[in-house]
Amino acid sequence: MKPFFKKGFTVLELIVVMTVVFIMLGLSVPAYQSAMKGNAPVSGATQIAMYLNLARQNAMTTHRSTAMIFSVNTIINIASTNQQVQSLVSYALLQKDTNDINWVYIDNWHFLPQGAFIDSPVPSTPTIQSFPFPTNGAALLSSTNYIQFESTGEASSSLYFFIRQGLVRNGSNVNSSAFNVVSGLVYKTTGTVKVFL
Repeated sequence: MKPFFKKGFTVLELIVVMTVVFIMLGLSVPAYQSAMKGNAPVSGATQIAMYLNLARQNAMTTHRSTAMIFSVNTIINIASTNQQVQSLVSYALLQKDTNDINWVYIDNWHFLPQGAFIDSPVPSTPTIQSFPFPTNGAALLSSTNYIQFESTGEASSSLYFFIRQGLVRNGSNVNSSAFNVVSGLVYKTTGTVKVFL
């Protein structure tokens, strides 16, 4: 007579394995979230560098001055695009119109990844420009940080920017890390962008 063997797992074995899996997931999710927050400044600096290069390329292609502006200390809702422009995390690209007189937005506002903010972009030789804020046709704003590219690819000035880890609420920094900072530089003569990781 052949012995009778059941193939499969008992309920107790399945419960033990599922418990171990859930414990491992519970421990790994906070570690993953913390790792993603730590990468926010790197992602933000890369994003800013990409849009600075896009502004430079646009200026050279269209033969019109192109600027990247950083939002000022305010929060504004834009009804037409359902966006909220917030200081420290928002930026946009503009270019001179065909008459080379007025600045016009060439794209929507962009935002840094959650957990990162722009810590004072500082042009080496700040100049005054008047930009419509926050949309085309809006009142002109002359006190904002920006970088301008000419049709030669040259930047209006060197620009140092710092992307810091932290949270922004109601237009101000509420929680930042002094240690997790990524910096970048726009070179005036060439307009090229360098990110220092």
